[in-house]
Amino acid sequence: MAQKLTQAQKDRFKRLIGQLKVCCLSDDFESAKVCAQDIRSLANATGERHRWLLALSILSETAIRVGNNDFAIQHLNSVVHTSNKSTRLRLEAYSLLAIAYLRTGDIDNAKKSIDNTISSIKNIRAQNSREVFYKKLVERIEEESILAGARLDSTPILDVDEVQSKAVELLQESEAQLLARIGNELPDKSINLFTMLRDSTLLQIPHQERLCLPPPSVAVPSSSIGKKAMSALKHVCWTALCDRDDELYKAWSDGLSAVYDKKLIVGAVVTALIDAKIGSGLFAVSVVAYVFKFSCRTFCEAFAPDTIMKRTRR
Repeated sequence: MAQKLTQAQKDRFKRLIGQLKVCCLSDDFESAKVCAQDIRSLANATGERHRWLLALSILSETAIRVGNNDFAIQHLNSVVHTSNKSTRLRLEAYSLLAIAYLRTGDIDNAKKSIDNTISSIKNIRAQNSREVFYKKLVERIEEESILAGARLDSTPILDVDEVQSKAVELLQESEAQLLARIGNELPDKSINLFTMLRDSTLLQIPHQERLCLPPPSVAVPSSSIGKKAMSALKHVCWTALCDRDDELYKAWSDGLSAVYDKKLIVGAVVTALIDAKIGSGLFAVSVVAYVFKFSCRTFCEAFAPDTIMKRTRR
């Protein structure tokens, strides 16, 4: 049974939850587990179960970010089954489950989780907040469906030297041209899954909220698909490119010459794509050429991964 918290306990919960969020955004899963365990111990001692479920959701999101989707699915299902039906916790757990299932290629369970998410959004009372969540959900499902459809059954073979050489040849092309290339290099499976999940998601959203979103069944140009693909790839490549303590980030901050010479950007992108089993050689070339268009600060700010969870507590 919950007891009235002392100010010291409130402060400790706030500090620990803050530390856990930092671990999530920095993809530090091991530290996140330690922090979550401290929150669990404090929650058990005070009866504050909802704070533990919040921590478990943040920990699960961290697991998704580092590729431990089975861990996330197991614990998010626990949040779903033990949280109150009308709470934001249940809504966010369904949303994260959809992402985790898409990451594992389990499209059927992903669709069920999306359906459950949309059914739960009505519990957000403020219309503006509902519309914001619908927008974030649709954008994230679009991104994750592109990634899910682009994943290969086997690990792609990508040569760093060849990718960099061909990427440099494309630098005279505009950003729009490179985005069109990226869109054209996506497999049909990726485009079909993107269209199917986008349309089915949009059609379930109430008419009033759907007015602020793009309509379904609209043909999407290659450049727009490419832009969405680059937005999706932030969930794969951002950490490898934007770790402030890494040699790549420091060299890129000083200009492109150092990262050209040492092939740091292309090495990071190729490794991330191989680990995620995404893309052909031509896809990698276009992605690297597009990244070359940006300064370090501009890219890392523009493509920083967002979270679907609400980060503040009332």
